[in-house]
Amino acid sequence: MATAVLSMYQDLAAQVASMTYYFADVEYIRATYPQLFAKVVSRGTPQGEGVIEVQKSDFHFTVYPIAFSVPAENIQSQTPPKSKAICRVIPGHWDTYFRMNEEDLYRAELQRSLFAYTFKKAGWDCMRHYEILAAGSLPLFLDLLLLPAFKETSMVFPTTLALHPLSVYSLIVQYPSLAVAITQAGTGWNIDLASFSYPATDFDKQLYTAITMATLQYTRNVFSTTSMASYLLRQVQRSNRERIDRTPSEIQRVLFLSNDCFDWTGDYIVDTLLHGFKQLLGEGSGAVVQLHRRPSVTRTMEHFDQTAHDQFKLMLYGGGMTFGLKLNSLMMSGDQPSGNGVDYDVAVIDAMVQAHVFDLVIYASAHRRRYVNETSDPQFFTIWQSVCNVYARDEVALVDGSDEGIEPSELDVLLPCASHVFSREGIQRT
Repeated sequence: MATAVLSMYQDLAAQVASMTYYFADVEYIRATYPQLFAKVVSRGTPQGEGVIEVQKSDFHFTVYPIAFSVPAENIQSQTPPKSKAICRVIPGHWDTYFRMNEEDLYRAELQRSLFAYTFKKAGWDCMRHYEILAAGSLPLFLDLLLLPAFKETSMVFPTTLALHPLSVYSLIVQYPSLAVAITQAGTGWNIDLASFSYPATDFDKQLYTAITMATLQYTRNVFSTTSMASYLLRQVQRSNRERIDRTPSEIQRVLFLSNDCFDWTGDYIVDTLLHGFKQLLGEGSGAVVQLHRRPSVTRTMEHFDQTAHDQFKLMLYGGGMTFGLKLNSLMMSGDQPSGNGVDYDVAVIDAMVQAHVFDLVIYASAHRRRYVNETSDPQFFTIWQSVCNVYARDEVALVDGSDEGIEPSELDVLLPCASHVFSREGIQRT
């Protein structure tokens, strides 16, 4: 391969996590692309990237980037065999979609495809990016050049895609001899499918495999649900060590707050984080206590029958693809005061808050706060008031999973009780 082409991909290696190759030709890749391999293995999981320290009114707080994530079981261990150039699915073009009950077919389509289209939908961060990466395909992020202008005009503290290897995505779009004709149409895109071309007769399989193995490992280290939960805990502890005199204790027990009354059909950021914390700290260990059950991600005996399972999953957001019903209530029987993993005794949880049982409180639905009140979710307001009375601000984290970024007015309401803000897109300009 020409030196000029290889040099285009040097930044790739500088962006991905430390490598653990899972295929037999590792020595061949090492010999063929020594510079690429050397830089890939030298990097670790990002620490502290995009962190912003802010002083607002009387409350110091820290803004961190956060992103959607996928269960580790969904992530391919190696580059799967390929049989086609481009995935048939085009975001926003419904006639190209698989049906909601065809998740296996959708994932198989991604796995067999060399490339897959993705771009901004309601927010820049969307589950499609992770589905592509986890499948061992490469994302063609067609509107990535518009991201800097969006950050500049829309966000005062942007965290948009801050955990993503953006230079990698830019290089993938520039893959040698790859071409596609697109034109912007309002907030969407018109893609000339017939214009797509790639060097089929002179395709560098080793280069492609090296890139996909790197992005797969990055996905495992950064975008698996357990990695994202671990990242949140590390950032909280790191920030507390730097800002407060006392040494923060190890986080072993977490209270996980959400607003099920609003988003029972699913919320990607809430449900994938909950899955990550359950996997990280232990299902059934009592380490993660929820105020609400999260029916979107929790399988019960009601779903034992395949028909009932499939019918319920179809009611979830996006048909529950990637995230739906990934936890089992029987496995979580030790996590709730009721002892069955289903019923949530607010009085008992409130007593646990009063006794300061938890090391960290996470309000994972902070972006839903504007839509709920004491009538629609009285349990949340009871517990939140107790948290504010008992816990120090550095023991409470807010998670903003909104598509448009959290509004300053919402922060004004929540910041008296929390000093850590994890946001997908950032803080809106007023």
